[in-house]
Amino acid sequence: RAREGYKADHINAGDVVLILPLFFTGNVDLRPSPYGWIPGGLYMAAMINSVMTGQWVQPVLMSETLSVIFILIAVTMAYLMPSGAFWRAWAAVMVGIFAVNQALFAYSGLVIPWVLPLLGANVAGAHVFALRVRSGERKAVALRAALDGAVSPAQMETLITRSDAITFEPRERVVTLLFIDVVGFSISSENMMPRMAFDNLKSILNQITTVIHNYGGVVDKTLGDGLLCYFGYRIESDETDTDHPERAVRCAVEIQKLFLENAVAAARSAAPIYPLRIGVNTTSCYVGDIGSGQRIEFTVVGNGVNFAKRLESACETYRIMLGSTTYDLVKGLRFDDCEFARRVIKVKHHEELMEAWELMPFASRAEDLKIAEDAYSRTTRAHRISERLHVREQDRVKVMSPHGDGSLLNFSGSGVSVAFNEALGRGAEVTLWFESREPGLAKRLLEGGVDRIQGEVRWSYLSAQGMVHGIMFKDLTPDQSEYFAKTMSEFAFMPADTNLRLQGVVHGDKAV
Repeated sequence: RAREGYKADHINAGDVVLILPLFFTGNVDLRPSPYGWIPGGLYMAAMINSVMTGQWVQPVLMSETLSVIFILIAVTMAYLMPSGAFWRAWAAVMVGIFAVNQALFAYSGLVIPWVLPLLGANVAGAHVFALRVRSGERKAVALRAALDGAVSPAQMETLITRSDAITFEPRERVVTLLFIDVVGFSISSENMMPRMAFDNLKSILNQITTVIHNYGGVVDKTLGDGLLCYFGYRIESDETDTDHPERAVRCAVEIQKLFLENAVAAARSAAPIYPLRIGVNTTSCYVGDIGSGQRIEFTVVGNGVNFAKRLESACETYRIMLGSTTYDLVKGLRFDDCEFARRVIKVKHHEELMEAWELMPFASRAEDLKIAEDAYSRTTRAHRISERLHVREQDRVKVMSPHGDGSLLNFSGSGVSVAFNEALGRGAEVTLWFESREPGLAKRLLEGGVDRIQGEVRWSYLSAQGMVHGIMFKDLTPDQSEYFAKTMSEFAFMPADTNLRLQGVVHGDKAV
């Protein structure tokens, strides 16, 4: 262009022109640079440009400091973040570090030693992540061992998937507890081979567990021939449901109906009968892991657990005993073929009787219930040991107690059957004293030291005579028992009645 007389438009007067000999496209004289290998001519031009403009390449000597910073970032992220999120976030961090370093070099001439620090951070982060994965695997194995069978398969898979995010620190939650007892299993199994008894119990518990899981419950523990479970708290999400009282009661009703059907079928084939008692209580408990560092034992702890057990103990077979709190929460709901009845029960360490509500889930199935109870009586061959004297005139002897007056139905030296207007739960402790139409009974009992007798309710049922209770004496000596029976016979019978006897048959803890 100069030879042809054209003025250069990119070179001005005073410019310094660098002529590079043998520099052409495709030059193989390559030199390393932060951008990779470049032709030697460009390398020389960059150096001369730096000399002339003062834009020097400045190395930043902070390799050790960067290593510590990058490693801390990588370790913190690997320790705190879930696995998938960690790798995505760390890839973004590495891309960001590379981009920042290139920008600093291009615009400020800074050369930062990022390669080795980033490599060290990758190694440290991967190591911590591997330890977390291994710890999560061990926790998943421990979770499966501790909760397999306690929760439904779907809940178990969720727990395993989120095992690294689950903590078992104790926390206070309101839950509904179920205590379930298989009545008379030991008696029913006396004449069985041990393996057959074991298989029967396993089948019973598996049936109960399946129903519990269907209603979203958790089996806390197996108690020999019974179960403790709870509803309302979800381990995998640390959340509490609001409908747990209803689900727990409906679950209990379905379990009782299932086992009544089993009992009726077993009665027809002369197989063993396994009736159930169920106690239900809604209460505040502590939920958490009480196991050692070597094992997980997730459970519920609190006074409400003990009360649920007392409700179960006070319950009759094929019935469900509800605490007052549970009853208040479900009494407005509809339960088909169910009837509620108020009861008072004795609770350990409480002097006063406490209110409870008995749920009968077979209001229209009295015939099936009788078949099951009669069959259980035959299979267990449980008969009353002491002979009972039957009082033909119900109002002949009056029985007094702090819970009201009643009528004596029959008696022996070890206990009495009394019809009260108020229903007392199984296990309730009562103090009894007696009066008869003929004067002198109270005085005669006082002379023998049996004027006030401590007793315990062993069974109860509703009859035309009222709420009949079987009460066993607790603290009479053999001489006192004999004196009571002899004295009561003199006042309770007409002369022609003294030879009447009644041999009662026991259905579990209920005598008829």
